[in-house]
Amino acid sequence: MKTLLLFVLTSVAALAGDLPQAPEKPFIYVTGTATVIAPLDAIRLRVGIVLTDKNQKKAYAGISDRSLLIIKALKSLDIPNADISSLRIDIVPQYDNRSDRRVLVGYNVSRVFTVMLRDPLKLAACLDALENTGIDQMDSPIPVSFKEAEIAKTAFQDAFADARNRADMLAAASGLRIVGVLAVSEASPPRISDHFYHQDYSGTGTMSKFEVNSSADSFIVPPIELTSSVNVIFEVTPK
Repeated sequence: MKTLLLFVLTSVAALAGDLPQAPEKPFIYVTGTATVIAPLDAIRLRVGIVLTDKNQKKAYAGISDRSLLIIKALKSLDIPNADISSLRIDIVPQYDNRSDRRVLVGYNVSRVFTVMLRDPLKLAACLDALENTGIDQMDSPIPVSFKEAEIAKTAFQDAFADARNRADMLAAASGLRIVGVLAVSEASPPRISDHFYHQDYSGTGTMSKFEVNSSADSFIVPPIELTSSVNVIFEVTPK
């Protein structure tokens, strides 16, 4: 019976499709998953402004003026220059292609700013300040951890421990025991969850997913969640 069971375990795992080649030794194949929760260190914001005008110089000047307003708003929150970066002003001619001839109808002028907000508690106030400058685009805020590599290592170790626990339960239920590890691989790269952030900024000074008002004093900042998954092949023998 045990010989048949070992054959079944080997065959089922080999059919899983995740293994490039099934080991010759009897094995149990499991996936472990773990999530590590850590404090949020910073938030990265990316906003853009756009102007379209028949006069290129007028549109360029308008973008330049609005850029100054954005920088002024960020400076009012004591955000240092080193944490504010911007791409050059981008100018794209706009054409009317409905006729046989391409007719120049104006210029689309834009600029993108990236802000590293090292005090996450200022996010609500920062969104309010940026909204007041008349921004046209904003990507979802990105959670940032300056210890991501350390957190990822912990998540990987916890995921391996989870895989071992699952393998131990399978082995015990099957009258087997684990005698070693044949292979380990990532089921998916470690990633920081962004389920706290959605592209649903409504212009009220708050991200709706946070379910808080726009007052900086009462703004709640969620922690980072980093999830890791690993595939592990454990060698087994009968007890």
